[in-house]
Amino acid sequence: MLFFSCSNQEDDVEVIVDDTSWTQKEFTTNHGGLNRKYILYKPKNFSENAPLVMILHGYTSNNNNILTYSKMNAIADQNGFMVCYPLGSITPLTGQTHWNANLQMSDVNDIEFLSNLVSTIQQEFKTSKDNVFVAGMSNGGFMSYTLGCEKSDIFKAVASITGTMSGYDWQNCSPAYKIPILQMSGTNDRTVPWDGSMNTALGWGGSSSYFRRNGVLV
Repeated sequence: MLFFSCSNQEDDVEVIVDDTSWTQKEFTTNHGGLNRKYILYKPKNFSENAPLVMILHGYTSNNNNILTYSKMNAIADQNGFMVCYPLGSITPLTGQTHWNANLQMSDVNDIEFLSNLVSTIQQEFKTSKDNVFVAGMSNGGFMSYTLGCEKSDIFKAVASITGTMSGYDWQNCSPAYKIPILQMSGTNDRTVPWDGSMNTALGWGGSSSYFRRNGVLV
């Protein structure tokens, strides 16, 4: 809340500017030596202890894109929850935005970044600690699985749209808590095949289906 006071000879006029009236706003925070950006959407019917939904964009994309085509703000308007759209970091390997879902293309700790971001939002806006969810498109779906595998105490359900698990997560996922999972894939998707049979390059693939297809016993 910001206050401005203007004086004249007769009286003082106080103008109040309410900085909490926004519904969509971009923020920047520093994590691991990197400036990380995220957009928050706070619907007009938002109240304390409302759920928090985190939406993760795909590889090479950005948070503004997924904010536009996911239409999640409209659903938040209907149900009163807060939406967070974080922006992935640039990998030196390709110069593209990405989420490090236990991959081999960067050393960015996105597990810690996204988990800490949830805590920051909870402290600032008093969102629910029991209703935190994450969904992502493609690489964002990979990252959603990673958070479900390693931070099931924070993220209580995950959704992956045209994503799957990284090779590391296929082999090592052991969540502390059982949580609901939603997976949506196209059967003709050749970029991220629905059966998990991605190439293992840079740690993207590594499911048992991949190894069976390539004649390796697991």
